[in-house]
Amino acid sequence: MMGERMADVSSISDILNRLRTAIDPVKAMQSAVLEHGGNWQVEREGAFYEIQFLGFVGLGISCQAAVSAWIRAAEAQITVDTNE
Repeated sequence: MMGERMADVSSISDILNRLRTAIDPVKAMQSAVLEHGGNWQVEREGAFYEIQFLGFVGLGISCQAAVSAWIRAAEAQITVDTNE
Protein backbone atom coordinates (compact mmCIF):
# COMPACT_ATOMS: atom_id res chain seq x y z
CA MET A 1 0.00 0.00 0.00
CA MET A 2 2.80 2.44 0.83
CA GLY A 3 4.34 1.94 -2.63
CA GLU A 4 1.04 2.81 -4.29
CA ARG A 5 0.68 5.96 -2.19
CA MET A 6 4.21 7.08 -3.02
CA ALA A 7 3.56 6.44 -6.72
CA ASP A 8 0.51 8.67 -6.42
CA VAL A 9 2.57 11.40 -4.76
CA SER A 10 5.18 11.02 -7.49
CA SER A 11 2.54 11.34 -10.24
CA ILE A 12 1.04 14.39 -8.58
CA SER A 13 4.48 15.93 -8.15
CA ASP A 14 5.18 15.35 -11.85
CA ILE A 15 1.93 17.08 -12.83
CA LEU A 16 2.65 19.97 -10.45
CA ASN A 17 6.09 20.43 -11.99
CA ARG A 18 4.56 20.48 -15.47
CA LEU A 19 2.03 23.11 -14.40
CA ARG A 20 4.59 25.29 -12.58
CA THR A 21 6.93 25.40 -15.57
CA ALA A 22 4.30 25.69 -18.31
CA ILE A 23 4.00 28.85 -20.36
CA ASP A 24 0.25 28.21 -20.34
CA PRO A 25 -0.78 26.27 -17.20
CA VAL A 26 -4.37 25.93 -18.45
CA LYS A 27 -3.23 24.13 -21.61
CA ALA A 28 -0.83 22.01 -19.55
CA MET A 29 -3.67 21.02 -17.20
CA GLN A 30 -5.96 20.28 -20.14
CA SER A 31 -3.30 18.00 -21.65
CA ALA A 32 -2.74 16.20 -18.34
CA VAL A 33 -6.47 15.65 -17.78
CA LEU A 34 -6.98 14.34 -21.32
CA GLU A 35 -3.87 12.10 -21.08
CA HIS A 36 -5.41 10.48 -18.00
CA GLY A 37 -8.71 9.83 -19.80
CA GLY A 38 -10.63 12.79 -18.38
CA ASN A 39 -12.91 15.30 -20.06
CA TRP A 40 -12.24 18.99 -20.64
CA GLN A 41 -14.85 21.64 -21.32
CA VAL A 42 -14.09 24.59 -23.57
CA GLU A 43 -13.80 27.81 -21.56
CA ARG A 44 -16.83 30.09 -21.80
CA GLU A 45 -17.04 33.59 -20.46
CA GLY A 46 -19.19 33.96 -17.37
CA ALA A 47 -19.01 30.26 -16.47
CA PHE A 48 -17.83 28.75 -13.20
CA TYR A 49 -15.14 26.06 -13.55
CA GLU A 50 -14.42 22.92 -11.58
CA ILE A 51 -11.43 20.67 -12.15
CA GLN A 52 -11.52 17.24 -10.53
CA PHE A 53 -8.22 15.51 -11.21
CA LEU A 54 -6.12 12.96 -9.30
CA GLY A 55 -8.33 13.34 -6.24
CA PHE A 56 -8.08 17.13 -5.98
CA VAL A 57 -10.62 19.80 -6.84
CA GLY A 58 -9.98 23.29 -8.17
CA LEU A 59 -12.83 25.80 -8.41
CA GLY A 60 -12.78 29.20 -10.05
CA ILE A 61 -14.52 31.84 -12.13
CA SER A 62 -12.15 31.04 -15.01
CA CYS A 63 -10.08 28.07 -16.13
CA GLN A 64 -6.96 29.88 -14.90
CA ALA A 65 -8.50 30.40 -11.44
CA ALA A 66 -9.59 26.75 -11.28
CA VAL A 67 -6.12 25.54 -12.29
CA SER A 68 -4.53 27.80 -9.66
CA ALA A 69 -6.92 26.44 -7.02
CA TRP A 70 -6.16 22.86 -8.09
CA ILE A 71 -2.41 23.53 -7.78
CA ARG A 72 -2.87 24.96 -4.25
CA ALA A 73 -4.97 21.94 -3.18
CA ALA A 74 -2.47 19.43 -4.60
CA GLU A 75 0.53 21.26 -3.11
CA ALA A 76 -1.13 21.35 0.31
CA GLN A 77 -1.75 17.60 0.24
CA ILE A 78 1.73 16.79 -1.03
CA THR A 79 3.15 18.79 1.89
CA VAL A 80 0.98 16.87 4.35
CA ASP A 81 1.85 13.47 2.81
CA THR A 82 5.59 14.09 2.79
CA ASN A 83 5.53 15.28 6.40
CA GLU A 84 3.74 12.16 7.71
